[in-house]
Amino acid sequence: MFIRVAENGAVFSGAGTDEQVLDTDPSSRELPLLSSQLSLYHAAARSAGDEATIQLYVDASATQQRVVDVLNALGGERIVSVAFTDLVDVL
Repeated sequence: MFIRVAENGAVFSGAGTDEQVLDTDPSSRELPLLSSQLSLYHAAARSAGDEATIQLYVDASATQQRVVDVLNALGGERIVSVAFTDLVDVL
């Protein structure tokens, strides 16, 4: 699963034409739409016998707090396989 944190704090999942806007309020520490999608993704991965793996792209101007918010959402779903990426060609 690919997650992007934009400069303005918006959180997206997917890439390219499949990209979906999730949580957009950077003042909120909770990310309910991301958490819901992570829960579904993690359950699907477990049922397939796979490990949920996340690629995380963070815009250089995004705040550290927003990145921590995303990491907290991942931890809340017990997703531990996370890679930070700079592969802008997937956007």
